[in-house]
Amino acid sequence: MGRLIKLLASLCLLASAPLANAMTAAEIHARIAPAVFPLELLDADGNTITRRSAVQVTATRLITQCEGLENAVRLQLEGAAGMRAVQLLARDDEHRLCLLEADSTAGATPLAIDTPLLAGAGSRVYAIASTQDFGVGIADGVIAGIRHGRDGPSIQFTAPLTRSAAGGALVDEHGRLIGIIDDPSYGGHNVSFAQPVTLLSGLESRAAARAADHARSSRAGEFIRNGNWDALEAMSAEWTAADPRSTQACAFHARAAAERGDWPNAEIRWRKLLALQPDSRPALAGLVVSLLRQQRRDEALATSTAALAGNDGDADLLQLHAGMLAAAGRTNEAEAAYRQVVERDPWQIGAWAGLAALAGQRGDHDAAVHIWARIGGLLPEDPRVRLALVEALLKADQPQRAWRNLARLPEAIAGTPAAIRLRALTLQRLGRTRDAVALLRDAGANAGDAGQRADALLTLSILYAKQQRWPQAIQAAGAAVALQPENDQARFWQAVHLKDGGRPQEALVITSDLIVRQAADVNAWRQHGFVLAILDRQAEAIPALRKSLQFDPRQTKVWGALIEALHAAGDRDGVRKACVTMREVDAAKADESCTGLMTLYQALPQ
Repeated sequence: MGRLIKLLASLCLLASAPLANAMTAAEIHARIAPAVFPLELLDADGNTITRRSAVQVTATRLITQCEGLENAVRLQLEGAAGMRAVQLLARDDEHRLCLLEADSTAGATPLAIDTPLLAGAGSRVYAIASTQDFGVGIADGVIAGIRHGRDGPSIQFTAPLTRSAAGGALVDEHGRLIGIIDDPSYGGHNVSFAQPVTLLSGLESRAAARAADHARSSRAGEFIRNGNWDALEAMSAEWTAADPRSTQACAFHARAAAERGDWPNAEIRWRKLLALQPDSRPALAGLVVSLLRQQRRDEALATSTAALAGNDGDADLLQLHAGMLAAAGRTNEAEAAYRQVVERDPWQIGAWAGLAALAGQRGDHDAAVHIWARIGGLLPEDPRVRLALVEALLKADQPQRAWRNLARLPEAIAGTPAAIRLRALTLQRLGRTRDAVALLRDAGANAGDAGQRADALLTLSILYAKQQRWPQAIQAAGAAVALQPENDQARFWQAVHLKDGGRPQEALVITSDLIVRQAADVNAWRQHGFVLAILDRQAEAIPALRKSLQFDPRQTKVWGALIEALHAAGDRDGVRKACVTMREVDAAKADESCTGLMTLYQALPQ
């Protein structure tokens, strides 16, 4: 114990002793330069791609700056004893620091890493680094400040440097290593940066953690490509438990919940990611979608509005906000916002798609065609644009033009499930329904992931329904639901086919669930009302049909069903009022639905 106390006392005395006098530039160069080496990055033919510097920190290990190392096939050091090969041992991409392992010792005394406290602005510093073809040189300057960013602190200093200085040593006036010089191109004339030497501690463990994260990320990407959302959920849950502050893990965890239709949990996870990374656009978009899918439209709009505050120049955020305005039914504001986006960045396909969707909502399908044709001129090779144009042409009742565009698709696009689906729909519109069914039947079996197969089967079910082949339509829709049980669109069409195929009681089970999950969906309420009317449950059918008309009063077929339900329920006054309102929407259809009933009511005693 006595020896320990004496040792601690000695250390305290050393700590309190004043530092030695400052060294001259010549003394610093003589001491430091032997441990700093020019580093050559070579291609497969042995040609030099670029040169930089490396600092020896142990007998066989060196530190350098990572920029561009991934492009090199071989690395070699140039020293007094000639060229020596080195291997990349570990890389800390976050701080752009790489650890190298040499095949043999350099013979120089390694620089000590004693992590001194950083001096303040104005303190004298020296950069010792490679000077292209002129060996290892020295440049002096002063610390301009310690800059704190997301990656941690960095040292800003003044010194005129070339790019080959990257990876060199930054030392203080006492010859102590305080930083590794960053790529000078990050700064400007006489403005340079260095990563503090404190970051060298734990570099290997950080690199190992990053490698593990990269492996997890690769697995996550594979799960996403295969649509294996349960596996993504399990893996990302394990990852977030091991590293709660990993933004990657959190993003995958949120994506898994969203893809599985678990919107409350998706919301929680997107909010967690925003807490870790407040400026994450994917997290903002994910949060807004999660709120929308929970029918919390006002919160979704408020979230996008708040995100836009102070960032009105951000085209991505403005596009997100435009989508929220569209979802809230504020179509004029949404269109104005989308137009602002494309004025700032004409390459924003999502904004063009939003404008096309708004045009389609107001029935102007020719305008949607014009929009997609215009963006197709900007991005002629983009498959999304080509396929969107075909879809717009079908909605504009131009199947011949759609077919011509499909015939011009590149082979790589023509074989995709999305293109096959559009080809089948075009064949059906051209009167070749049998060919369309055969094409989709094969695509449903052979398409890539579950989502693609479900889309093919769902479209196949709709084509069967057009032929009134109800058993086949029900079977195809059921197969789509089996592939994606949380796909509400597939469940909707399954309910429609069950209703039209004479199985309304089974359809009712689905529509009853859909109006809970999609409480603001006009289509879900419409089908629920139709099914209840078929089952002669008019007291329940009437409010469901009225609910659908609240969302879209232009539905003449729903008005007709509501009038029939009111008549069956004996509500003459309700029938009269509905007929008056329907006449404002479509006088001809109102005459079809109401004339006979009004004549009957006049003949009956009041």
